[in-house]
Amino acid sequence: MTLLELLAVVAIVGILAALTVPRLADSAAWSVRGEKCAAQVAAALKLARRLAVENGATNPTGYAVECTQASYRLLNLTTGAYEPAVTLAGGYRFKTTNYRVAFDPYGGARETNGYPSSLQIVNNGGITKWAVNFEPATGYVWCEAR
Repeated sequence: MTLLELLAVVAIVGILAALTVPRLADSAAWSVRGEKCAAQVAAALKLARRLAVENGATNPTGYAVECTQASYRLLNLTTGAYEPAVTLAGGYRFKTTNYRVAFDPYGGARETNGYPSSLQIVNNGGITKWAVNFEPATGYVWCEAR
């Protein structure tokens, strides 16, 4: 091999590295944002369950988390009062809109619009990246990557 061929190979490898490294870093950032979204939604569901159980004596209908396209908010089912909406991190949204998960004073969960017991969080391409699941009988909430 001549020095010129060796320099050409090094230049090509350098160009390929310069193109792929930023994309890999961006992919990692997307994954962290998606995980953060799922954790926030799971925390909101856990808070709604806790409030429903703690306030069961004065609030017999419980609390709910209501999801729109890219935000969610807590709802007191007895008074109809909403907490301020929380928007998901940029680039993520819920797969299903108008989704409501209600928790009764015994801690049980139920979805109220006929959807399954899972909130799917998708990226801009519509690909499901995270799921926030809940067990209807117990109200247990957990996240999982898809």
